Amino acid sequence: MAKSVKAVKSVKKIKTEGEKRAGVMVWISVVALCLILAASGKLLYDETLKSAATENFAMNRQASAALDIFFSNIYYSSSALLETVSGANNMRPGSFRGDGNAADSSADDAPYPAALFFENNPYAAAVALYENSRYTKDASISLINSSFFRTNDASPRLIDIFTELHIDALNAAQNGIRTVLNGESIFKFPVLAMFFPYRGRAAVVFFSTAELEDLFKTGAETTYCTGMNGTVLLYSERAPRNERVASLSKSYVFKSMLTSEQKSGWLTYTSGNGRRMFGAYTKLTSVPLALITETSYGAILSGLILAAERAAVISVIVILFLALILTSLTKSINASLKKLNLFDDLERKLKTVSRFANMQLARQSLEGVLPDEAEYKKATVLLSGIEAFNENVERLNPKEAFALLNDYTGRLNTCVKKTNGSFEQLPDGIVMGHWGSLWTSGNAGHDALNAIRCALMMRVSIYELNAELAAAGKPVLKFSCGISSGEFIAGTTNWDENSRHILIGENIIIADIARAQTSIFDTDILISESAWRLTQKYILVQEMPPLQIEGKLRPLRIFALINLRTRKGEAQVFPTTLDDVRSLFSPSVQPHEV
Repeated sequence: MAKSVKAVKSVKKIKTEGEKRAGVMVWISVVALCLILAASGKLLYDETLKSAATENFAMNRQASAALDIFFSNIYYSSSALLETVSGANNMRPGSFRGDGNAADSSADDAPYPAALFFENNPYAAAVALYENSRYTKDASISLINSSFFRTNDASPRLIDIFTELHIDALNAAQNGIRTVLNGESIFKFPVLAMFFPYRGRAAVVFFSTAELEDLFKTGAETTYCTGMNGTVLLYSERAPRNERVASLSKSYVFKSMLTSEQKSGWLTYTSGNGRRMFGAYTKLTSVPLALITETSYGAILSGLILAAERAAVISVIVILFLALILTSLTKSINASLKKLNLFDDLERKLKTVSRFANMQLARQSLEGVLPDEAEYKKATVLLSGIEAFNENVERLNPKEAFALLNDYTGRLNTCVKKTNGSFEQLPDGIVMGHWGSLWTSGNAGHDALNAIRCALMMRVSIYELNAELAAAGKPVLKFSCGISSGEFIAGTTNWDENSRHILIGENIIIADIARAQTSIFDTDILISESAWRLTQKYILVQEMPPLQIEGKLRPLRIFALINLRTRKGEAQVFPTTLDDVRSLFSPSVQPHEV
């Protein structure tokens, strides 16, 4: 027998080792794959950010160069127009329309170069020249694209109004400084005005921003053209209207640009709303303006996230495939081991033996952890029975009697096992459960509470059994239970080849006395003072009159178990009083109420 047990242990060890190694192989493969994916993801992330920063900066510089060309062209073409018109013979001061009609004179007086200029540059609204002595309401030369104003349903007199409001820009132009201002507030449609010096005098050209829309298609989330004071002159169409700002003077990119001596640069930063951003700037050379582009990490990484999701799906498929292969390998190892039939045969025999002996005792004996000598144990014992068991059984034929006994003890055995207890069948329908002897939670209070839970589960289970018996017209059972905690002597008997776990202690007698008193106190579960002290925080009880035990000086305190306490703040569930418990014996109470 000893050799067989040893052989079984060896086979079991081989099987366990095979399963462990297969599991380790699975985990090593999974971890390795995860590390590879993490490293690849980090590399891809860094490369994406680096590429995005470079691309954002390149687009900013490209758009800035296009803007520089545009402003330079309009400056030089406007200067050339003024040079041509002011040098014409007999050209007098006045306002002329680009369609060939003079505002205050005949059509013959209109300058042909102005009409040609506006025909070639339909986005230009007007070109005006002011004397250098002082500003007057009427310009010395004012060339107007009347077609432009008709198309936008605006009056050319808005030019004079705008110029009057920005005389400082005229003075700056006379001093050789170019300035670009936004005229949308006056014209009510997108218009820019560029003030520039011309032969010691001040000139201004008005033009629509529609020509610049294509230049702002940089791919960035937001693109701004600003003055050196932070005023926004142009913005990209991708900038949401509720996020468009009139000034970038508080922008981190704008502040960095002002403090930098470089013409252009790029940087990363965190915006006021916590978004990680790329920023780039370029200072224009033709006019005192700058182009600023901003793009969030999220916009750049959206494609990367999509790629990562696809990679994750592929990785999961690979991992599942790998796990399937290794699982198949594990099953092959187990199948080879099962050919010996030794382990499975012993397991089958062990289950058969457990029907007649304690399963935990058999397993501990097989594993070699059952103590050879008796020892003291702090444990809790539960004794449960049926009142008038013999009388109830004698009313039935042997088949019915054993069917009822099997049903009854099977239910109680299930309750004991669910609460990690050890089950023993005693004569006359008495069953015993004990906690803390063969197996313990490590705390005597927890073991006692497990016994309490087991008794309450038995109450419900027997009540359901009685409902079935009553429905079948058979007599119901009166369940009784006693519980006590304390110190026991625990050991294993060895009679020939049979073993049995034995508990010795007065608390077994106390539990049996408590069980026997349930009919006197009209209840079903009584617990001793020792069990109550270990579990009083968790249970509802009602103390019964003490019992005087022969040979004991102190009376025995016993308590009727009502229910477990619910958590603080929650309503106490049924039953809540001893009267509720007694009502369980009435057939009017439904099982779902227990």
